[in-house]
Amino acid sequence: MQRRIKICEGKNIDRALDEEIRELTGKLKKLQKRSTVNDFERRSRSSRNFDKQVSVLQRRLEKIKGPSDEIYLREVEEMENVSFSVKRMY
Repeated sequence: MQRRIKICEGKNIDRALDEEIRELTGKLKKLQKRSTVNDFERRSRSSRNFDKQVSVLQRRLEKIKGPSDEIYLREVEEMENVSFSVKRMY
């Protein structure tokens, strides 16, 4: 709306358009910076969460592998549930 007003007020069309282009370019750069920061933070949190879940699964696997190499169904089912929740996140 401001663009139309500036042009209608008798301002030079080229000048008004150049001003708007500069303003919009600045706004776009700000949005891109924010988006990049937010994406990085989101990936960092997801990565930490994923790493934590992996280490939990590794410890459980180590517990399961006993001297007799018996596998306990309950433990395996719990690990499976955790791995499905990780898949849903990505």
